[in-house]
Amino acid sequence: MGFISAFSDEYVHIQNQTRAIETINTTKARLRATRQSLDNDLLAALTYADPDLTAQGVAKYRQQLAAQVRAKHKPVVDGLTAQITGSAQQLAAAAEKLRPVVNWSDPASIQRAQAKWDQSRMRLDAGIRLEDVTANADLDTLAALAEWAPAWIDTQTRSTRPVGLSGGLDPVPEPSYAYLRALIDARAAQLLGEKAATAFTAAKDAEAIAAYAQPLLAHLQATIEGTPSSSSALEAALGAHYAEQQTRGPQHPPDGSNSA
Repeated sequence: MGFISAFSDEYVHIQNQTRAIETINTTKARLRATRQSLDNDLLAALTYADPDLTAQGVAKYRQQLAAQVRAKHKPVVDGLTAQITGSAQQLAAAAEKLRPVVNWSDPASIQRAQAKWDQSRMRLDAGIRLEDVTANADLDTLAALAEWAPAWIDTQTRSTRPVGLSGGLDPVPEPSYAYLRALIDARAAQLLGEKAATAFTAAKDAEAIAAYAQPLLAHLQATIEGTPSSSSALEAALGAHYAEQQTRGPQHPPDGSNSA
């Protein structure tokens, strides 16, 4: 009975994951289609013509038609927003369950992780690249890196900035940990197998696509509400592109990471 229940749970998990991945994979196309449909319907409403009506009557009827168009498309945009957000959260949670972490309720786990971090930090301080430290790491080492390497990267980033009067003029940028997480996920996937690899890839794609969708959805909502948007359609599209790029993170080590 327990085996059947476990099999059933795994089947449901796979089905839910498949649906979430499908939602993410079709997000860009659905956003384009929604934008085009809304624009076409609004154009038709706002260019409505009737020779039997006065100019004032036509203008009033156009506004009524536009309101109907906005009401028609609002549940579509709201539903799309909920689906993208829900799918991204679901895939992120599934990946997080598989990532190696320090078990803070287990003294032995904490001790192992601390020892692994001490070893890794010595290698990093000696100039060995993050890629090389993670390449042959075991799960305990990966958990230690996930826990303590961000602080090490932060220190390295700040230590490469100029100091003194000239150095204090420019704010120190916040370091990105995306490259570290990508390295840890890649090695963890090698150790844990295909299920983890699929989960990590899906979560990363979902995070990036959700970031891409945010400015486009905001522009759609502004159009539906009939309120001035803080950006044009072109600016929203560019914002979506850059948001996705930034979320996916660098494809190379960040400056100051001692990984070059």
